[in-house]
Amino acid sequence: MRWLLIALALFATQAQAVGERVYVLGGRAVSNSVSDTRSDSWGVMLDIPTQSYCSDLRLGFINEGHKYRQIRTPVTVPATSTQGAVTGFVDSTFSDKRDGLVAQCVWSRKLTQNFAVEAAIGPYFSSTTESTGIETYRNVYRWNPLPSHGLRYEFGQKWSASFLWQHVLARQNKNADVFLIGVGYKF
Repeated sequence: MRWLLIALALFATQAQAVGERVYVLGGRAVSNSVSDTRSDSWGVMLDIPTQSYCSDLRLGFINEGHKYRQIRTPVTVPATSTQGAVTGFVDSTFSDKRDGLVAQCVWSRKLTQNFAVEAAIGPYFSSTTESTGIETYRNVYRWNPLPSHGLRYEFGQKWSASFLWQHVLARQNKNADVFLIGVGYKF
């Protein structure tokens, strides 16, 4: 992940004035699961204009933040000579996080001189760190499809504001909607 940010920074410094755009975004991620957790999220995107089927090629990194979940574990304390067996529950809170690399084909259409809508799809290589118990974690790496929609408003020659809605289609009931808003700079 660190290498992607370094590559983006190097590419941005070498970019010619052909229209590459770098975005810095922040927002919320919402898990579409029974627990329906929300978390702060952020991302860095680079849009590269293409002369092919797509308007732009989007490369980036998304951090979906930490998603907290609570697990209630039944516990039975054995009987002693003075007291019978006691049954109860222990509540534990675990934190899961997911982030990853994005590569998308973006189709955009200008509605006015400054306002555009976009749709994109592509792979999302995610790394999910899941809690498997108290102080124990495991990393799960997956390829997920990532459709997204966006609105972009350009103010001036170089600057723009963008809103992205990205829907992470993950397996095992871990889908998420990531809503990001941020600013972009065109090289």
